[in-house]
Amino acid sequence: MPSLAGIPFTAGFMGKVALVAAGLDANRTALVLLLAFGSAVGIYYYLRVIAVLCAEPAAAPAPAPAVPATAVFVLTALAVAILWLGVHPWSLERILVAALARR
Repeated sequence: MPSLAGIPFTAGFMGKVALVAAGLDANRTALVLLLAFGSAVGIYYYLRVIAVLCAEPAAAPAPAPAVPATAVFVLTALAVAILWLGVHPWSLERILVAALARR
């Protein structure tokens, strides 16, 4: 959820920064303001979901299900990728530009 909301140091934040920069360069201020409004609504929605999940006490604690090791590995790899793209977004861009140059 933080990446979708555009929280800093995630890939979603860098995507929104690129969109804002492109929008301002193209003199599309209304679209940039619409993006900012949509981001604010999205952050409110995501924070609301987190607040509801954290605020309601469970009636009876259920035993935690066993999580397969492959699921833990995949989720960890995806979390690292999202944070990596948020901190170093241009590393992916270099890979994509090199791949397109070979075409």
